[in-house]
Order: sequence, then C-alpha cells, then structure tokens
Amino acid sequence: MDFKNVFNLIRCFIVEKFKKEFTPLIVIAVVVPILSDFDTIVFVYTFLSILFAARIFKNLQSSQSAIAYMMMPASPAEKTMANFLLVSVIYPLVCALFSLIALGVDVLFFKFFQDYPYTMPQDIGVSLGFFLLLAIFSFASVYYKKHSFWNVCLWGVVMVLFILIYSGLFCYIFADNNIFSADLSMLNEPINHFFDSYPIVSSVVQLLLICFFWGMTYLRLKETEV
Repeated sequence: MDFKNVFNLIRCFIVEKFKKEFTPLIVIAVVVPILSDFDTIVFVYTFLSILFAARIFKNLQSSQSAIAYMMMPASPAEKTMANFLLVSVIYPLVCALFSLIALGVDVLFFKFFQDYPYTMPQDIGVSLGFFLLLAIFSFASVYYKKHSFWNVCLWGVVMVLFILIYSGLFCYIFADNNIFSADLSMLNEPINHFFDSYPIVSSVVQLLLICFFWGMTYLRLKETEV
C-alpha cells in the first residue's frame, strides 16, 4: 500500500466535495446556538457523520462515475484506507472542531448554553459503537451503492421486529403462556450481566466487528473493480 496514493485520494475528495460535505457543518455551528443547545449540535453532527459514511462510495452509483473512480491510480486497498480515514478520522475531527466553534459562537454572542451540560462519553463502548455504525454504513455504501442509508435502516427495523417476535414467542412458551405478564428484559439479563462484568469483552467484540465490516468493504470494492 502506497500511503502517498491514499493521501492524494483524500486531498482530491476534500478539494472536489468540500462545499457539499463541509459547508453544512459551518452553517450548523453558527445557526444551532441560536435555536437549540449543545447536545443538539452533538446529535446533528453524529447524524451527519453517519450520512457521510453512507455516501462515502457515492461514485459507484452511476456507471460513468464508477468507471472514472475505478480508473483512478490507486488499488482497492488504498481507496478503502482513504475512505476509512475520511469516515473514521477526518470527518469526526472536523465535526468536533465545529462543535467547539459553535461553543465559541455561543459564548461570544448568545450565551444560550447553560453550564454546557454535555460531556464526552466516559464509556469507551459508546465511542466504539459510533465507529461501528460508521463501518456498517460504509460497507452498505459500497454494497448497495444506492439508498444505502435507507437499506441499513430497513434491515435494522427487520432485526428489531425479529427480536421482538422471538422474545414474544419465548415468553409465551416459558412464562405461563401469558405474553403480557412476562418480563422481556429477562432475555437480555444474562448477556447484559456478562458484558457489565467484563467490559473489555464488549470493546473487543466491537473492535472485531469494526475490522470485519471494513474488511468486507475492501473485499466488496475489490470484487466491484474486477
């Protein structure tokens, strides 16, 4: 892997799409302090980061742009690494920077934020969960090419429905055949207790899943180029 190619890809992406991808962050940093609080800014930037990941392989959506993207002088591994850095490092750091700018705008002009109640999550699992979401949506971007965000959301709804149906059937069978008297939380209690007792296990699992989805992203991109 030639990291010179990786940084050239990142530079080209920023030059070509700075106005479209980063201008909204500037607007939010200035406007949101007038309308809402700091937690809202963090939520909006988190949501925008996920949308950014879901569109990171947008060049594959049409045949013409896909051909141009495939012809770029970089291997699939270098393109995957460039997009990994854009999604997991550069864009979140830019969001964090503009969050501080929003805080400064409020301090200088509005003073709407009361005592700045937002603090960075102390649990590393929360941060890893965020990066896992970015990895999942990035994989969806190269896998589905179009409407990747909505496809992931649809699969999420399907999984939630499956879990609810499974939980309901389990409780109906083993809880006196009365689904309404059953406590659905008892199904998750052993798992939650295990991860609470061994938090490092949860972190390792999330790290492995992050690596898995980025690995699948690389393989899918390589398969597409072939």
